[in-house]
Amino acid sequence: MLDTNSYFLALVTLCFTMETSQSMTCGGVEYKSFTKLEQRIHTFEKEVFDDYGMSTEGAWYGEPGYKLLDFAPGLLHCGGRYPAWVQGKQGGDSEGQHQLTMCMQHSSDDCYRTWTIDAMSCEDQTIYKLTKPPTDKIVYCVGYVNEDNPPSTHLVDSCSVEIQTRENDYQGFAVFLCNFERLNMPLHYETYWFVNDKYVAVKDVALWSENYVESSRLTEDDLKKAGFHKFGFDVRCSVRLRDTAGGFPGPSRLSAPQFAGITVESEGTESRIRALKDDTVNNFIGDITYTGHVSKLLKLS
Repeated sequence: MLDTNSYFLALVTLCFTMETSQSMTCGGVEYKSFTKLEQRIHTFEKEVFDDYGMSTEGAWYGEPGYKLLDFAPGLLHCGGRYPAWVQGKQGGDSEGQHQLTMCMQHSSDDCYRTWTIDAMSCEDQTIYKLTKPPTDKIVYCVGYVNEDNPPSTHLVDSCSVEIQTRENDYQGFAVFLCNFERLNMPLHYETYWFVNDKYVAVKDVALWSENYVESSRLTEDDLKKAGFHKFGFDVRCSVRLRDTAGGFPGPSRLSAPQFAGITVESEGTESRIRALKDDTVNNFIGDITYTGHVSKLLKLS
């Protein structure tokens, strides 16, 4: 028997920022953003990585507007002692998977050691399956797809997910807002949404306006399209900036996860509680077995 006074629908906001990679897709393949992109770029001249610097061995990595570097940049560039760069032409005449030869730059030779990696071209970007290099202190080096039109370097300070309930909203009972402070310059903003670290939606690129956060919200319709039909998941948002509407986005600022679902709490410890209406329990929340009045079982913090 469920104790209906101890179960709540918890919408818990954690307002700090984490820099982790979230999965996107290219040609049907999931990939992560390059880790520490600002230090992996070929113009960065300092050794900061102890190893090749990627969080997951053999995972796919990429970033719109960026590609693996195709020339030797010099020792101690890209955040590591020995830069790794692509030998020969990247991609091909058509989209799809192919192999690339990587070179390790050394003091005695720009291509001191070689190994191969898999790559996937799709639309205007390439992603890479980055395996561990053959020796220590080698770091994969990144450059711009278009040196004349590089991605933005601007970044918001922080962002956080807020859950709001809207009982009369045609798009559903719960909506998710990505809150952040605008930068004091004319930039274009782009908001990405992730559920359980899976990419689920990206909102239209737009200049800042008073209703930008509102227009870039994640709705129940977005969640259903991505295959999420019941609460019980972590939500994150990511904000990226563009210098122009058609420019490449800059680095990503990722929020902490916010959990939306059923959790066990002590009623006495919650001071901001309001009950859900009876007719909302079978809306997005789904079927839940309970005893007693719905308003006692499901509550929002």
